[in-house]
Amino acid sequence: MDTSPRSRAPPPSPAARERPESSEDDDLDRFMKHALRVPNLILPDRIVQREIVVRNPPEIDWGSLISPLSEKSVARELRSSAAAIGCVQLVNHGIPRDLIEEAAVAAADAFGTTPEEKKKAARSPERRWGFDVEDDDEESFWWDGSSLEEMAGISKWNSNGFRDKMERLWLDMEKICNKIMEILKDKNMHNIEKEVNEQVSYFCVHKHCEVGDKNYENKNYYKEKHEMMMMLRVLMRSWGCSHGLALHVPSNATTFQVYFKERWLSFTPNKDALVLTLGDQLQKCSGGFYKHAIGKQVIFHQSDNNVPSSSSSIISMAFFYSLNASSTSSSSSSSSITNSHKEKTISLSQQLIVATFLTLLFHLFVYLFV
Repeated sequence: MDTSPRSRAPPPSPAARERPESSEDDDLDRFMKHALRVPNLILPDRIVQREIVVRNPPEIDWGSLISPLSEKSVARELRSSAAAIGCVQLVNHGIPRDLIEEAAVAAADAFGTTPEEKKKAARSPERRWGFDVEDDDEESFWWDGSSLEEMAGISKWNSNGFRDKMERLWLDMEKICNKIMEILKDKNMHNIEKEVNEQVSYFCVHKHCEVGDKNYENKNYYKEKHEMMMMLRVLMRSWGCSHGLALHVPSNATTFQVYFKERWLSFTPNKDALVLTLGDQLQKCSGGFYKHAIGKQVIFHQSDNNVPSSSSSIISMAFFYSLNASSTSSSSSSSSITNSHKEKTISLSQQLIVATFLTLLFHLFVYLFV
């Protein structure tokens, strides 16, 4: 037998020797086995929930709500719905229907602004007002109640009474929101000035452009895709516009959808009502008692509720009210609107001067020619 050093087997490796088992080794082995496994992930197939609850929010009569002789049950119903779903419908709100319709017509004409002007007046993080083009089909126009001198450069801003009607709607809706906050606010609500950073309210005019049916042969597929994209847009818009209350004008809306944490609510609004939804500011200041709801009107084809209407462009409007609206910048916005109206009126003293001048002119005319 060859016993030369070349034929000898190598010494056993220290790693191959038997070692006494310990709990640390068992824990390490178990960790390695679990770490090497591919996790079985169950991802949601959609961002929004499948189930849509069809339910009409309660209708609150505005006249009964603000009347000093009204029963407290109306205010209790408002608080109850605000805490449950964060949404109500306001009927008999006092805003003239003609004003809303005329403002929508003037707003539709304002979207005819040239692309060059829209680019100059584009909305950005530094400038919170202006045009916001979401895609080729839809666009919005935002206004913070101020920046009147800057917006004077938009040719359509002063045409067809667009500015005047926007200002009147702003003041009327702000009065409604102020009164609603008086009713919803209680002693348990946190300090609004400290909790809310946003001090500016916004008015948003949204244009739903006409969409052809030829692109939507698979209607069920389009409906699901449209719902998901619509909700994504609404969520992104809400993140960029912190507010306490929102008043929506659902004119010509076949469906109004409200999204909040637990459910997705869909209903047919009263054509003469304003839809009130509660914002993130109110939920935060109430400690979560009031629900934050995000609302958007949806225009569907009348003959088939699976595809949008292709008959004409639809204008929707919404007022986003900040809980600090009574302070600083928001109050200055309201004052600038009020001042702009004052500039258009003639004072009583000026009228007396004009009347006196015309009287003297008349007597002079009679003296010279009669």
